[in-house]
Amino acid sequence: MKKKSIQRIAAWLLAAGMMAGTFAQPMAVYAESAASIAASDSTTGDSITADADVVIATPTPEPDTGTDTAATPVPTADSQTPQDPASTAAPETTPAPDAAEDVPTPTPTLTPTPAAEDTADDAADTDDTTDTTTTVTPADLQSCIALLAASQLSLDADSIEPDVREETLALSDEITETEPSTLQAVVNAAVYKAPADQTVKVDVPAGNYTGTLVIPDATIVVKDASGKETNINYTNKNIILNMTGSTLTVPTDAAVGVSVFGSLTIQGGTIKAADGCTATRGVQVQLGSALTLDGTTISDFTYAGPGAGVYVKGTAAVDTNGQFDVALGDNQEPLQNADNTYQFKKLQRENGNSMDTSFTMKGGATITNCKSDGNGAALYVHNAALLTLENANFTTNNAGGFGGAVYLGTGVQTTIGNGVTFTGNHAAKDGGALYLANQYTLHVKADNILVQVPVTFNGGTFTDNSTDTYGGALAFDPAFDGLAGDTIENVTFGKAETTTSEEEDAEEETILHGNYAALRGGAIAFNSNIKKNTLLNCTFRGNTALRYAGAVYYPNTYGKTTEFNPVYTVEGCTFDRNSATYDVKNGDDAGGGAITIQVNPTDTPNTVQVASLYVKNSTFTGNTATGYGGAISTRRETGYGNARIYLNIDGSNFDSNRVTSAATGGWRGGGAVWVAGYAWADFTNNMFTGNYSAQYGGAIASNNTVNYSGRTLTLGALRADGTPDPGKSNTFTNNSSNSSGGAVCVGTDGLGDNTNGIYTTVHIYGNTFTKNTTNWGPGGALYVDSGTQRVDLGLEVVGATFTGNQAKNSSSSGAVRIYGVPTSFKDCEFTNNTTEQSHGGAIWVNRTKQFDMDNVTFTGNTAGAVRNDGWGGAVFINEIPSSFEAAFTWNNVTFEGNTSHSHGGAVGINTNVYLTLNATNITASNNKSISLNGGAFYLSQGRYTLTNAVFENNIAGYNGGAIYVWNQYSGNSLTINGNSSFTGNTAGSSGGAVQFESNNQYRTGADGNLEYYRGELNIIGTADNPIVFSNNTAKNYSGGALCIGAHNTDKLDYLDVHDNTAQRYGGGIYINNSITEGTLTNSKIHNNTTSWAGGGVDIHNYLDYQETKVNNATVITRTGRPGDFTIRDCEITGNSTTGTDGNCSGGGGIGITSDLRRSELYKVDSGTVNIIDTVVEDNTTTLAGGGIYCGYNGTNNISGGSISNNTSGTAATTAIDATNKYKYSGGAVAVRNNTTTIKGGTVIAGNTSGIDGGALYVKNADSRVLPASLTTEDCEIKNNTAKKGGIAYVSAGASFAMGKKTAPDSNEGVGDVFVEKNAGKVTLPAAKQLKGKYDAWLMDDATPIEKAVTNDSSAEHYYTLQGAARVVARLNGLLGSWDGKTYTTLQAALDEAAKNTGTASIDLLADVGEQVTATTVNNPITLNLNGYTLTGKITLTNGQNNNAFTLTDERADKYKAGSAGGVLTGPANGIEMNNGTKSAHNTLILTGKTLTLRNLSRAVYGDRYIDVTAEDVTFTGSTSACIWLNNDNNIKVDGAVFTKNTGYSIVQNSNDSTVDLKNVKIYENNGNQGGRVYLGNRNTITVDGGEYHDNATTSQNGGVIFANGQGNTVTINSGEFYNNKAVNGGAVYMGQLGTLTINGGSFHDNTATTNGGAIVACNATGGNHITTLTITGGEIYNNTAVNGGAVYMSTGTGLGTFTMTGGEIYENTADNGGALYIATKAKVTLSAAEGADVGGIIRDNVASQLASNLYLGGADSSLTVGKKTLLHGGTIAGDVLFAQGGTVDLANTQDLHTDGIENAKDLVWLKNDATTGKTVRSETAPAQTIYTLAPAGENTGSYAARIGSDKYFSINQAIKAMEAAGAEDAETNTTTIHLLRDQTEDVTINNTKHSPTLNLNGYTLTGHITVNDLNNVGLTFTLTDDNTQADYNKAGNGGTLTAASGTLVNIKDQSNKPENTTVKLQGVTLTGSTRGVYAGSNVNLVAEGSSFSGRSVLFSSWGCTCLPMTLWPTSSTICGRTAR
Repeated sequence: MKKKSIQRIAAWLLAAGMMAGTFAQPMAVYAESAASIAASDSTTGDSITADADVVIATPTPEPDTGTDTAATPVPTADSQTPQDPASTAAPETTPAPDAAEDVPTPTPTLTPTPAAEDTADDAADTDDTTDTTTTVTPADLQSCIALLAASQLSLDADSIEPDVREETLALSDEITETEPSTLQAVVNAAVYKAPADQTVKVDVPAGNYTGTLVIPDATIVVKDASGKETNINYTNKNIILNMTGSTLTVPTDAAVGVSVFGSLTIQGGTIKAADGCTATRGVQVQLGSALTLDGTTISDFTYAGPGAGVYVKGTAAVDTNGQFDVALGDNQEPLQNADNTYQFKKLQRENGNSMDTSFTMKGGATITNCKSDGNGAALYVHNAALLTLENANFTTNNAGGFGGAVYLGTGVQTTIGNGVTFTGNHAAKDGGALYLANQYTLHVKADNILVQVPVTFNGGTFTDNSTDTYGGALAFDPAFDGLAGDTIENVTFGKAETTTSEEEDAEEETILHGNYAALRGGAIAFNSNIKKNTLLNCTFRGNTALRYAGAVYYPNTYGKTTEFNPVYTVEGCTFDRNSATYDVKNGDDAGGGAITIQVNPTDTPNTVQVASLYVKNSTFTGNTATGYGGAISTRRETGYGNARIYLNIDGSNFDSNRVTSAATGGWRGGGAVWVAGYAWADFTNNMFTGNYSAQYGGAIASNNTVNYSGRTLTLGALRADGTPDPGKSNTFTNNSSNSSGGAVCVGTDGLGDNTNGIYTTVHIYGNTFTKNTTNWGPGGALYVDSGTQRVDLGLEVVGATFTGNQAKNSSSSGAVRIYGVPTSFKDCEFTNNTTEQSHGGAIWVNRTKQFDMDNVTFTGNTAGAVRNDGWGGAVFINEIPSSFEAAFTWNNVTFEGNTSHSHGGAVGINTNVYLTLNATNITASNNKSISLNGGAFYLSQGRYTLTNAVFENNIAGYNGGAIYVWNQYSGNSLTINGNSSFTGNTAGSSGGAVQFESNNQYRTGADGNLEYYRGELNIIGTADNPIVFSNNTAKNYSGGALCIGAHNTDKLDYLDVHDNTAQRYGGGIYINNSITEGTLTNSKIHNNTTSWAGGGVDIHNYLDYQETKVNNATVITRTGRPGDFTIRDCEITGNSTTGTDGNCSGGGGIGITSDLRRSELYKVDSGTVNIIDTVVEDNTTTLAGGGIYCGYNGTNNISGGSISNNTSGTAATTAIDATNKYKYSGGAVAVRNNTTTIKGGTVIAGNTSGIDGGALYVKNADSRVLPASLTTEDCEIKNNTAKKGGIAYVSAGASFAMGKKTAPDSNEGVGDVFVEKNAGKVTLPAAKQLKGKYDAWLMDDATPIEKAVTNDSSAEHYYTLQGAARVVARLNGLLGSWDGKTYTTLQAALDEAAKNTGTASIDLLADVGEQVTATTVNNPITLNLNGYTLTGKITLTNGQNNNAFTLTDERADKYKAGSAGGVLTGPANGIEMNNGTKSAHNTLILTGKTLTLRNLSRAVYGDRYIDVTAEDVTFTGSTSACIWLNNDNNIKVDGAVFTKNTGYSIVQNSNDSTVDLKNVKIYENNGNQGGRVYLGNRNTITVDGGEYHDNATTSQNGGVIFANGQGNTVTINSGEFYNNKAVNGGAVYMGQLGTLTINGGSFHDNTATTNGGAIVACNATGGNHITTLTITGGEIYNNTAVNGGAVYMSTGTGLGTFTMTGGEIYENTADNGGALYIATKAKVTLSAAEGADVGGIIRDNVASQLASNLYLGGADSSLTVGKKTLLHGGTIAGDVLFAQGGTVDLANTQDLHTDGIENAKDLVWLKNDATTGKTVRSETAPAQTIYTLAPAGENTGSYAARIGSDKYFSINQAIKAMEAAGAEDAETNTTTIHLLRDQTEDVTINNTKHSPTLNLNGYTLTGHITVNDLNNVGLTFTLTDDNTQADYNKAGNGGTLTAASGTLVNIKDQSNKPENTTVKLQGVTLTGSTRGVYAGSNVNLVAEGSSFSGRSVLFSSWGCTCLPMTLWPTSSTICGRTAR
C-alpha cells in the first residue's frame, strides 16, 4: 500500500512536467521526515499546522459491513402470510446503514497554523463577494511545471475522513520509476495556477489517462530541494473538469478511481475500470463534498460492497442510538420547514458550518455496466445527502443486494427529473433500478418523530430493469415515507420498440422493453408506510411481475397494532402491455397486470383499516394477469375481516387488458379490474374496451366472499336530481370473458340461499355496454349474484344502455345475469343483445325476490340465435319458489323486435317460477319466438297484471303470438286491463295474441274423482277503453286473438276483438269449456276469420276423464263438472269461417264445438253455453251456422239480442248432394246433436243459408251421441232466406219446437219450416197464435193447418205460413208525380221507377234476395240499400242516353235502416251492364262509405261504352273481379277500397279506355289474380295517391298494376306501393310498346320472383317493342328480384328508353342489376330538370352476381350520367355493366350530387378497376365493361371467377353457367371454378350434372356455401385451394372461407343413392363463423390438409335415423390441432 501511494504521488507530479514538454528525463521526488502539514478550512480558509510525517491521503472505499452484512428483516405482506410461497422463497430485507459511517466524526485535535502564502487570500474570503471562474488551459500549466516537478506533496491529514485516516501513507523514498501522464497532475497544475477561492475550470487535453484522481478540500504544502515551501490551495475551490474527448482508466490495483473531498464538476469524458478490474469503486464522494457529472460516463466497475460506480457519503448527524437528531429551536421544540417537515442536525465543521454532501448527474451522464455484491451497483447514496439526477443514464448495472442501479440511503433529498434513464439494470433484491431506503425516526426529547426527507420524481425512464424479488424498476423500503409532494411525476417505466425486417412484405414486430420483478411490482414496489402517494403522468409499458402487480405494487403490510389508512393516486398515467404472470401448476395465479393494491389486517379491536386507490385520467392497454385483474387487482391476506380497500377509478381508458388463466377452483377474472370481496369501488367516466378474462368479468370482476354490510360497487354517478350524470358514465365495449360477465361480474363463490355475498350492492348510473361477450358463462355484459336472498336492493341500474352484447356457445343472458339479487332498472335500453344457444337474450333473472323496471326498452335482442333453444329473447326469469313471495313491478317498459328460438320472444318465465308481476304501460312489438310459445311473453306460475299494455306484430312459432301463459299451478292468474291492445300478433299454432293454457294440475276430491285447480284469466276493459285485439293470427290452430285453455275461470269484459284470423277454431276467441267457468261481456267481436269453426268465438266443450280399474277392468269416468260459459251484451259481427274440408264445422259468428274423446262419454253432457242479449250479425261461413254453430252434446241457451244478416254455405254449389247439404245450412243457427233453446225476444232476421234452413238448421248427425233438439220461444224470425226452410230445416232424428210467442215474417225458401224424412218431434203453434197476421200453416203448399202442428209422419214435409206479406222497398217519387209508395218486391219498385220521366229514388226497407233489372232510359235511378243487404244480381239496361244508375247506402227518412251497412252480395255477378253507345255510355255510380260489394264473382261486369264511377265504396271477397269491363270505357275510382279479393280489383280487358285511380286503397288481395288492376291494349291509367300493399299473385305479373297488352300509357303521380308480390313486376308490370311515367310516390319492399322487384317496363324477348320509362320523382327502395331489384326492361329488338330526372332508386337487391336490369338495347339518361338542385339518383343497390346498380345487356346501349345526378355504391361488378358494349358519357365527378358520401372529392370513374378520370366523354365501352364511381385504386369491378377461359363477375354467375352446360361439355365430368380475387358472396351449389370444384386459389371468400341435393350418383363437390396453375390470377395467402356467423359449408340432405354424395375440403382454412361445416344425410365428408379455427368446428348429423356418413379428416387441423 505504501509503495503504491508513493507511486501515485510521483505520477501526479510527473504528469505536469511531461504534459508541458519540459522534462527530458524523470526527476527525483523526495520527502523529509519532518514537515509542516497545512490545512485550510473549506469555508474560512484558516490554515492549521502540526508536526507530523508528510502524508498523502489515498482514499479507500467505504466499508461494506453496514450495508451488505447487516440487514434487518421487516415484515411484509408476503412474509406475514404462511400460505404465500414467495415469502419463504425470497424474504424481503431492509438494508441498514453502514456501521462505520454511523459513528459521529470526532473534532480534529490539530492546532491550525496559517500558511504565509494564504494570509491575504484568507482575509479576502471574509467578505461576501461572488467567486470568479478561472479557466486553466494546457498552455497555462507550463509556468508551474518546474516548481511542481521538484516539490514534495502532502495532504492535510485532518482533511481526511476518520474512517480512512489510518490508511493514509507517507512519501519518503525517492521515486525513480517512470509512469505515464496522469489526470491528477493536470488538475494539480491547474489548481496551482488558479487564484484562491475561485471556480477553476480545467480543459483537460484530450487523451487516454490511466490512474486515479483525488480532489481534496485543503491546501497542499510542497518544498523544493532547497526547502522552499509552495502551497497548492484546493481549499474552497469549485473545480470544473472538462474531460471531453478524454478517458480515465482506473487500474486494477486501485481501490477508488476518483475521490472527491471538495467540489468537483466533470464535463464529458469517460471514467472506466481497466480490463480485469474486480475490486474497484469508480467514484467516492466524501462527507461534505459535492460532485457533478455533466455528460460523463462511468463504466465497468466491479466492487464487493455498495456503489461500485459511485458512492456518496451523507452528512446527517446521529446520536448514540444510531438515529438522526432533530434540530431544536430556542424553546427546545423541534424545528420545522415551511412544508411542516422536521429539520434535522447536519454534521458540522469546527467553525459551525454545515457539511452538505451533494451529487448531481446531468447532460447525459451515464453510469453503466457496474456490478456490486451489495446495494446500488451504479450509485449508492448513504445517509442525508442531496441528489439531483437530470438527463442521466444508468445502464446494465447489477447489484447483489437492493437497487440494481441506485440505492438511496436514509435522509437523501432526491430530485429525479427529465431525461433520466435506467436501462437493463438488475438487483438480486428489491428495486431492479432504484431502491429508496429513506427510513428513520428522529430523536426529539423522549419521543420518536418520523421525518420526511423529500424525494422528487419529475421525469425519468426505466426500461429492461429487473429484480429477483420486488420492484423491477423502483422499490421502497418498508418504512419509506418521503416523496416530495407525495408525487412521482412524468416517469416512464418501459417502452416498446417496433422493428421491421428488410423484406418488403414482412410484418412489423413489436419488442417490449419493460421492467421485470420475479415476485411483485414489475416497475414499482411501494412499501407499507406510505400514507399518501401520487403517480402523475407516468408511463408503464411492458413491465412484468411473476406474482402480482405487473407495473405497480402497493403492499400495505403495516403493523397489526396500528390504524393506517393510506391513500394512493394514479393520475394521467399510461399502463401498456404490463403483465403479472404465474404458472398455475405451482398453486397460485398472478394478479394485477398493471397495479395490485394489497391490505393486511390489524389486530386492534374494532379497527377497520382502509387503503384507498384513486385512478384518474389514465390509460391501461394490453396489460395481462394470469389470475386476477388484467390491469388492476386488489388483494388481502386471507383470514382477516378488518382490512379493506377502496377503489375510485375516474376518466380512464382500459383497452385490451387480459386475464388469461381460468385454472380450476376459486375465483379468477377481471380482464381490466379485480375488486375482491373486501373492497369497495367507484368507477366514473371510464372506457373499457376489448378486455378479456379467461374466467369471470371481461372488464371488471368482484367476488362477494365476505359479508360486509354496506359494501358497494358503483359504476357512474347520479346528479342532484337523481338522474345519471353523463359526464360520469362509463363505457364497456368489446370486452369478453370465458365465464360469467363479459364486461362486469359481481358474484359469490357458490350460488344458493345460504352462502356469502348478501351485502354487496351494485349501482350502475348511466354507462353503456356495447358488444361485450361471454363465451361459456352467463351475462354477456353484466353478471351479479348473491348467495343469500336479501330484501334490500342489491342491483340498481339507472340510465344504462346495453347494445350488441352476446353470450356465445351455451352461455346464457346476452347482456345481464342476475342471481338472488333484488334489482331495479330505470331509464335503460337493451338493444341487439344475443345468446347463441341459451336463454335471456338481454337479461336472465334467477331466485330473486325483486326485479323492477321503469322506463326500460328492449330492442332486437335474441335468445338462442344459432340453436333452436333459448327462452326470453329479452328477459328470462328462472327458479323463483313461491316461498320467496317475489313481487316484480314493471312500468313503461318497451319490448321491440326481440327474438327467442324457444319460449318468450321478449320475456320467458320458466315453469319453476312463481311470482307476482304488476306491469304498467308495457309495449311489446315485433317480438318473435321462433319455434315455441309466447311471441312476446311466456308467463309461468304466478299472478300477472298488465295495465295499459300494447302488444303489436309479435310472432310465436307455436302458441301465443303475444302472450303464452303456462298454467299448471293453483292460483295462477293473468289480468289485462287499462288501455291495452293486441294488434297484428301471430302464432304458428294457437292464440294469435294470447294463449292462456289449460290448468292440468288436479287433486282427488271427496268423491274420489279428480278435481282440477283453476287458473284465472281476467281481461277487463271499460266502455271508453275496451281491450283491443285486432289483426292477430293463429296460423295452424285456434284462437286468432285469444286461446283460453280448460279448467280455468275466465272473465272477459269490454273487449274489442276484430280482424283476427285462426286456421281452425275461433277466429277471434277460442275457449276450452272443460270445467271452465267464464263470461264474455260488453264486448265487440267483429271481422274475425277462421277455417274450421267459430269465426268470431269458438267455445269448445272438451271432456276430461280418468281411467280406474274395477275388477281388473278399465272404467272411464268423466272428471270434474261440465263447463259453463256465458256471452252477454256483446256484438259479434262480420266474422267468418272459410274452410270446406271434413274437419270444418262452421259458425261464422260463434262456434260451439265438442271433443267427446272416448266412446264411453258419447252420452255425456259436454257443457253449457249461454248467449244473452248479444248481437250476432253479418257473419258468414262456408259451411253451417252463419251466425252460430252448436256442436255435439252441449246445452246452449240463447236469450235476447239478435242473430241477423248472417250467411251460411257460401261454399255451397249445386253439385252438393243431399247427404252433405247439412254442412252448409243454417243461416243464423245450426244445431248438431245438442240441446239448444232460443228465447227472450231474440231477433233472427235477414240470415241466408247457402242450402237449407235460412234461420235455423237442426241436424242429428250421429246417433251415437245425444240427439239434436232446438226450441224457440218468444223470438222474432224474419227475412231469412234458404233453398228449403226459410225459418228452420229439421233433419232426420232431430227435434224442433217453436213457441207461441215466436214472430216469423217474410222468410224465404221452400217452406218456412222444412222437415226431413224420419225427423224427430216437430211442434209448431197454431198460426194465429204467432205474432203477425197469419191464418194457417200450409203443408207442402197444399193443405192449410189452422191448429198447432205436430209432425207425426215419417215422410218429408214443409210448412209455410199463410198470411201477411212484407214490404221490402219504397219508391220515394218521380219529379212531378208521387212519392212514398211501398212494394213487397224490389223489382216492382224498379219497374215503377222506369215507367216515368224524372228522378227516382228507391230505399230498401229489408234484406232482400232478388234478381232485378233496372232501366234508366227515362230517368236516373238511385237505389239506397239503407243499411240492408241485397242478395242477388242487378242488371242495368240503357243504350240511349247517359242517365245513371246509382247504388248507394244512406239512412232513409221515416223508416228503420239496417244496422250492418248496405251490402250487395251473392255468389254470382253483382251488377251486369248492357252496352251503351259511343255517344251514350251506360253509366253506373257506386257511392257511400258504408256500401260494400261482397262475395261476388264480378261485382260489376260490362262490355263496352260504359262509364263506372266508384267513390268511397268497398269491394271485398270477389272471386273474378271487382270491376270488369272490355272496350271503350271509362272507370273513375276515388277513395274506394279493394281488399281480400281473390280476383282482380279492376279489369279493363280490351282497348281504348281510361282508368283513373285517386286515393284508392288496394290491399291484402291474394290468389292467382291477387286484386290487381289489369289493362288490355291501348288504355290509359293514371294514379294519384292511395295505398297499394300486401297484394300477391301466385303465378302472374304485376302485383298491383298489370298492363299486359300493347301501347298502354301508365302515369303514377303519387301513392305508396309496398309489400306486393308477383312473378314479374312486384308492383307494376307494363307490356310492350308502352309509356310508363313515374312523377312521385314510393315503391318499397315489393318482390318479384323473377324480374323487376318493383317495376317491369316491357318484358319482350323478340320483336321491335319500343318502350319508354320516365322517372321525375319518387322513391324506389328495398325491392327484391332475381333481375332488376327495382326496374326491369326488355324490349326485344326495339329501343328501350330510360330517363330519370328526379327521384331516388336505392337499396334494392337482385342477383343481377341491383337497381336496373335492361336486357336489350337501351338508352339510359340520368339528368336534372331545368332549375332543379338534384337530378336522378341511383345508389347503394346490391347484386349478388352482376352489376349492383345498372345492368345493360343489349349491344350498342348508351349511358349518360349528367350533372347533379348520382350513380354510386355498387358492391359487386361495379355500378354499371355493359354486357355487350355501348357508349358512355359521364359527368365530372365533382359535378355530381355526392352529399353524404365520404371522401367525395376523391371519386373518379373507374373502368374495369382502372381509373378513367373525373369525366368520361363519348367513350366506347367494349363488351363486359364495368364502370364504377369510386376512389382511385379500389377493386370494385374486376372478374371474380373463371371456368377455363370464360370469366365471370361472381361465383354464382359462374355456377349458373356451369349448371347450364351439358355433361359432355365438361372434361371428365368435372367443372372447376377458380376464384380470381377476394370476394364477398353467399354461394349455392345446385348442379345435378357435374362434380363441381371451387378453387379458392389463395383468396378469401367471405360468405357461406350451401350444397343442395346434387341428386346424382357419386357426384362430388370439392372446395380446394390449388394455386399451382400458372395461367390463373392467384394469391399467395392461402384460400380461406370465413363469415361473421352462421354455417360456412352447409351440406343439405342428399338423395338416398347407392353411392353417397361426397364433399371434399382440400387445403382450405375455415375460420371465424359460428359453425364450420354441417353435413346432412347421405354424405361422405372428407377433410384433407384443411384448418378449422376460431369457433368453426365440424358438425354433422350424427344420430339421425339410418343416415350413413363418413368423416375422414386427414392431416387437417381443428382449432389448432391436427386431426387424426
